[in-house]
Amino acid sequence: MPSPDTDLRKMSLGQVSEAIRKRDVSPVEVLEATLARIDGEGEGLNAFITVCREEARQQARDAERAIGAGDYLGPLHGVTVAHKDIVATSGIRTTCGSRVFRDQVPEQDATIVERLNAAGAVMVGKTGLYEFACAPPNPLFGATRNPWDLERDTGGSSSGSAAAVAAYLCHAAIGTDTGGSIRSPASLCGIVGLKQTYGRVSRRGVFPLAWSLDHAGPMTRTVEDAALVLQAIAGYDPKDTSTVDLPVPDYRKALTGDVKGLKAGVPREYFFKDLGPGVGEAVDRAIQTLEGAGMVIEEVALPHAEYIQASWWGVFAPEAAAIHAPLMRASADDYAEPVLSMVGPGHFLPATVHMKADQARTIITAEMNEVLRRVDVLLTPTSPIVAWTPEEGGALWNRVTDVIGTIARCTAPFNLTGHPAISVPCGLSPEGLPIGFQIAGRAFDEETVFKVAHAYESLASVPGRP
Repeated sequence: MPSPDTDLRKMSLGQVSEAIRKRDVSPVEVLEATLARIDGEGEGLNAFITVCREEARQQARDAERAIGAGDYLGPLHGVTVAHKDIVATSGIRTTCGSRVFRDQVPEQDATIVERLNAAGAVMVGKTGLYEFACAPPNPLFGATRNPWDLERDTGGSSSGSAAAVAAYLCHAAIGTDTGGSIRSPASLCGIVGLKQTYGRVSRRGVFPLAWSLDHAGPMTRTVEDAALVLQAIAGYDPKDTSTVDLPVPDYRKALTGDVKGLKAGVPREYFFKDLGPGVGEAVDRAIQTLEGAGMVIEEVALPHAEYIQASWWGVFAPEAAAIHAPLMRASADDYAEPVLSMVGPGHFLPATVHMKADQARTIITAEMNEVLRRVDVLLTPTSPIVAWTPEEGGALWNRVTDVIGTIARCTAPFNLTGHPAISVPCGLSPEGLPIGFQIAGRAFDEETVFKVAHAYESLASVPGRP
């Protein structure tokens, strides 16, 4: 049983789940402690767009009754989760962070919400984001603040989900990731963020940004927590034709801590260029930690890596333009300028651009697969830089090429190829800001990605939360 002075909000999802399973604490107690923190310490972060107090209280009471009656649904039963406000929630406002959808109230939950509800999770609210998960700012609700330094950005676009998890305002959150929007804010906020394999998790009910690059996945405080959330949300969805009908493994069983004999590739030529102060050193220490645990480390090359950014943009721009064209015709005045700047150019690109970008994507994916036949995982930085100031952010977002070349340089490759990739905290910069370590693996082999990430997490001495 947790001691009387245990802070339920600061327990990991796995820890609070075990306490609920043993009936040492009730879902209602966990929720009320969480809501108190949202209204207290969380007030200045602007992590939530909507806090669903009464809906969450009903879910918590339902969970308490069910568990008391012996109807325990599993590790997520009674734990608190939040959803990025681009994920449809029945009867609850879903704004996409834009004036275009300021009053939108969906009639149906997204599949990912349905699956978390079925697992007994308690939804505390909808989190802040960049407008349409595309570009800052959020014209309706403003920016989310970074819990490590309130004057710095949380990274985009799943900013509210990252801040909420880092600041103990929920035990897990759902983010979306088109070029790194789960992993980048996870890195900048010192938490775990997973972009699983393309096709592993349904995106039905998640407003798209670029169909062939989009992912929705977990943001948590530990690798085990991410595995538990993925377990609940993964699997084929006949309502989403991008999902793949493959068995979902028991991810928790992969968390053995044993990585001896596994091979890791380090693609230095592309991923380790132009890193901010402290980033390369922290990632190298993480690699050495895994080597000390028995992993075989070798440097690898991706011959066409120089085309990754152009290929990603050539796929993203026309897909995003096609998605937004009807809305922009009807509501152009409701769009903020940065989103127009990101989406607008895609309207003027000839079809040959998308075709050539897709051809390059095929070559890059084949090269990635070839490397991953020789090694089990790839090890890279998550973000080349740490959390930035508003002035630095203004320069970064001045040109989309700067965004792709800086913020998303290490993450976007795995959106392009669809491979799974996780970010785990690996240290602090000289300014005391979190640095992320990215582990990527073979398609639909999240088990090995989790295994390596969990082993590193278990071995490393990483500074705690803000």
